[in-house]
Amino acid sequence: MHPGIVPAVCPTSSVTARCASGSIGSAASAAPTRRAIGVDHLVAAPAAQAVGYRPPREGRQVSEVDEAKVLASVGGRILERRTELGLSQRDLAAAAKVDRSFMARVEQGLRSPTVVFLAKVAYAMGTTVSSLTRDI
Repeated sequence: MHPGIVPAVCPTSSVTARCASGSIGSAASAAPTRRAIGVDHLVAAPAAQAVGYRPPREGRQVSEVDEAKVLASVGGRILERRTELGLSQRDLAAAAKVDRSFMARVEQGLRSPTVVFLAKVAYAMGTTVSSLTRDI
């Protein structure tokens, strides 16, 4: 069983389980007077968090990121640089070895590009990822 995963079964069933009390058992070892537990008695598994995640300190302001604004900014910079170079979307996509329709959606701010995508496009245009992502 994976750590942190708590089955939704109590000792009265045929499956081994962990109940709110922390006890582990199976139907064979359970007393006949025990009953199945409801959802409100289940032990909550810890929430998954990113490696290195640390919640903000008390009293600290956490800024929100406007995702649409960021995507529009990055897409606009790619479009601007591409037109400066006189490249079509098809030419740039071929040079960067990326899908042309995905690139079109990135330029429109409709898709979120990966770092690898940005690196390929930046390299093909003779610029850097940081120049495509400045001021975001």
